[in-house]
Amino acid sequence: MNKLLVKGGTLIDPAQGYFQTKMDILLEEGLIRQIGPDLAAGEDCPVLDAAGTYISPGMIDIHIHTRGETRKVSEGAPDADDLGCRRGVTTVIEAGSTAPLDMEDFAAQAAREKTRHFTMLGCHTVRGFAPHHQRLDLSSIRLEYFRAAKEMYPGLVKGLKCLCSGSLAGEQSYDLVKKAVEMGEALDLPVMVHIGRFPPDPCQILPLLRRGDVVTHSYHGKKEISPYEEDGTPKEAFRAARARGVYIDVGHGKESFSWPVYQRAVAKGFVPDSISTDIYNANMNGPVYSLAVVMSKLMALGMSLEDAVTKVTTVPAAIYRLPLLGALKPGYFGDLTIFTLEDGDWQLPDSYGELQPVGRLIRPVKTVLGRPGSIQVVDCDAGMPPQARP
Repeated sequence: MNKLLVKGGTLIDPAQGYFQTKMDILLEEGLIRQIGPDLAAGEDCPVLDAAGTYISPGMIDIHIHTRGETRKVSEGAPDADDLGCRRGVTTVIEAGSTAPLDMEDFAAQAAREKTRHFTMLGCHTVRGFAPHHQRLDLSSIRLEYFRAAKEMYPGLVKGLKCLCSGSLAGEQSYDLVKKAVEMGEALDLPVMVHIGRFPPDPCQILPLLRRGDVVTHSYHGKKEISPYEEDGTPKEAFRAARARGVYIDVGHGKESFSWPVYQRAVAKGFVPDSISTDIYNANMNGPVYSLAVVMSKLMALGMSLEDAVTKVTTVPAAIYRLPLLGALKPGYFGDLTIFTLEDGDWQLPDSYGELQPVGRLIRPVKTVLGRPGSIQVVDCDAGMPPQARP
């Protein structure tokens, strides 16, 4: 369809002045045409009754994986729709599982999916998947491969990604990040850095990052490489990185989010800039579940709904320069997440199995996907923990 009136919902988009504001949204030809009270549908315009729900800009998950040695869509792993629109997310970014010489295959995959699917190029190899526990050939990571991929697919390549962990790059991580930052500078792309197992020491990695780069897995529970002192005070390298404009991202993942680490850090004022999942086949059924569940976890520890929405819409759209996305604004794409807030008494795990009470859960109901000339509405039927399913 090319027209849709979404009627009676409560809008949340603080950047546009919507703080739980009841308004209608008229979509046409894939774009938001008008926002206001009591809009008329007009001739041949379907109406979506959103009474009793909240509406945010289409949620953006900047850290997902549908590709990799153990997660190939061609072998039955989830695709961007499984991890995206079925869970209330309209845009996803593949975080480093695409190599420059594999962009043709990625582009073909993205073209088949409803969910808007971008990628950060992995900096560990120029073709295929990065080998774990093997020495990387850093001399083969040459700028010309990355430049060619960006020039051929400028609408898809949004950044670069380094997995800095003892399980992959180890001591090579320092040189890898230096090279990635040099390429990011040359290509005008942000670099996301995964901090994992020691080595490397993240306090020696963070000083290499620039304003606009991203550090993910910022609230993990690995003590030997913790970003924080025992009381939750961020270490100097992390404070300095944030001060110069490096973004602090959640990146929940299978082993990268700790309830007590997050609580102590937030008590010291070190709140995340962006919320992402690091969702893939090994954690999509727990402990991650969905972006909505990760947001709900952070809300259980004091984050407001408005802040949570901002950190999955306005902020990621700015980090990755996603034009016409991340805002409820006429002229922007008609990407919407429609959800309810459900009160209950759930015990949800962090990445280490520790349970925390969660009393309010964001439950996506529908995603609206605005594309040039068309509008699709998708029912959300995945991404809730078992105890919260109907």
